Amino acid sequence: MDSRRWELGPPLPGLTGMRTYLAPALLAIAAAACGQTTAAVSSSSISGVVRVGPTCPASSQTHPCPLKPVSSERLHIFDSAGRLIKTATSDVQGRFRVGVPAGGYVVAPVNPGRRYLRTPSVHVNVSAGKVVRIRVVLDNGMR
Repeated sequence: MDSRRWELGPPLPGLTGMRTYLAPALLAIAAAACGQTTAAVSSSSISGVVRVGPTCPASSQTHPCPLKPVSSERLHIFDSAGRLIKTATSDVQGRFRVGVPAGGYVVAPVNPGRRYLRTPSVHVNVSAGKVVRIRVVLDNGMR
């Protein structure tokens, strides 16, 4: 591969041996345009998975049934005062992530009664700059 492929042009006068490359400049411009900074990576958030179970009848400790991921499950995130502040949706593997400021939250499935027997809410405390991982387990009533 030609190492000069990404060059803007010949070295600038007086800067012998120094090359100017297009890729680093484009990356810097793209990051600035998107507003991406290292702070976005370290912000507080709630991350987790939504699972449903049991997935087979007569599950026991010796013969457990694995929980299955639930895709497209909408979750409401309420603050400590009970106000709805965000809504998250699980992906095909049941995963979700939502950025929140530090504080106490309740994560609850939206419209749980239409498909599931029990859907407990999850209470979580998020510290500044931390990611809190949770599991939301939906009970489909199979016994």
